Amino acid sequence: MKRVCLASSLASLFLVLSLHDAQAAGARTRKATPTPMRSPSPVLAAAPPPPADGDLADGELEPAAAPPVSDPLLAPIAAAPREISQWAEMATALERRGTDLRVALTDVRRAEGQWRQALAATLPNLAGQAAATHQIFSNVYASQGGTVRVPTIDTVQGSLVVTQPLFDFAAWQAVGTASVDEDVARLGVTETKRRVTQSAITAAFAVVAADRVATLNRSSLRAALERASLAERRARLSAGTSLDVARAHLDTNAVRTQLINGDEAARQAREALGLALGISQATGVEGEALKGIVRDLESACPALPRTLDRADIAVERRRLDAAERRASNAYQRLLPTLTARADASLTSDSSTLAPPALASVQGILSIPIWDGGALYGARRAAEASVDAAHEQILARERAVTIEVAQTERAITVADARLAVATTTRDEARTQDRLQRIAFAQGRSTSLELVVAGAALRDAETALILRDLELLSARTLARLSRAQCRW
Repeated sequence: MKRVCLASSLASLFLVLSLHDAQAAGARTRKATPTPMRSPSPVLAAAPPPPADGDLADGELEPAAAPPVSDPLLAPIAAAPREISQWAEMATALERRGTDLRVALTDVRRAEGQWRQALAATLPNLAGQAAATHQIFSNVYASQGGTVRVPTIDTVQGSLVVTQPLFDFAAWQAVGTASVDEDVARLGVTETKRRVTQSAITAAFAVVAADRVATLNRSSLRAALERASLAERRARLSAGTSLDVARAHLDTNAVRTQLINGDEAARQAREALGLALGISQATGVEGEALKGIVRDLESACPALPRTLDRADIAVERRRLDAAERRASNAYQRLLPTLTARADASLTSDSSTLAPPALASVQGILSIPIWDGGALYGARRAAEASVDAAHEQILARERAVTIEVAQTERAITVADARLAVATTTRDEARTQDRLQRIAFAQGRSTSLELVVAGAALRDAETALILRDLELLSARTLARLSRAQCRW
């Protein structure tokens, strides 16, 4: 529609300029060769005046097309080195190269290692020791069978020690606490998936918006070049002034600047998408693939039945459980512990009356009496952590409630903005068309023509952004109440 209106308006201007050329040529002919006076043509005499609103009259012939224009900046922006066409590609890139997700998975491995350390404190512990001894000083004593050197100069010893905690409630509690920490880490991975998905899809929307604006900027530059060409022709025919040409060229340079800035914004948006996906190069979105990506995202990140079931709130709740268990552990460290121990040793030392092989079994009861206040300090620190965890849950629930309300309200706001942008674009298009016709008929100035063109550019850019803003608002609203399981 825009190009048809533009072609009609420019062709009207060409029609007026052609009539002006014919009148000027006729005037020069009459001056060179006098001709008798003739009555005006009945067709011209009966021709109606131009419409008051500057629109084309009924029955007017289809005018000629606008003159071709060229500019190096009219060439399309170069494609990105890599382009995404579906959600599966984005998910694969996030799993393999996403830094935030890999760090979250590292936290899971760390929590698993800490759980195994806590479990080891409740299991049997077997330790062995071997020693070889050489005595530098020794005495020689006479015996019935000869002489004896005490101590024996060279001896070899070996021992085994087995310990098994029989009653250690604090160690058992620590195992459960480490298991809760594992749950926190796994829930953190789920929440990280939602956040990186949100960041990646937002970056994809930015890429599509920047690419569409870059395409629109080239259409605007072509229109500005055509206006400048017409202004130059009017000036050559003495139907316009040099001021009209200067204004047209100034408007063209402004559009060039806008196009250059828009191309750089598109390149930066592609680089931002690559970083969001963990790719060290600019990444684009193929054609109309964005809607397919959003559609696939609905199955990858299903909506939760309740907003407060989100993974980040679940993380805070499990952290509270861990803090409460640590507070209990501080009290349980005051309880006595019972440990069984078995020792076995073998030595080559024959200078003593003890047999070379020994074995023993022990039961060790440990009762904490006074540790200088260390347990008291640990208990106070653990209780403070519990209070802080309660506050973190409340703060997270409030933040999530406000976030969901804002994302849902953003849909209504984006819808209203789109309606206003559509109306504004239609009105700006009509104004631009009428200003072109009026300028062709000599009833409008070049300033009004340039201002109308700039208003149309702004309106069309705003419409593109508002259209994508609505789709983005709907997607982000869904992600704010979703749990990603890809």
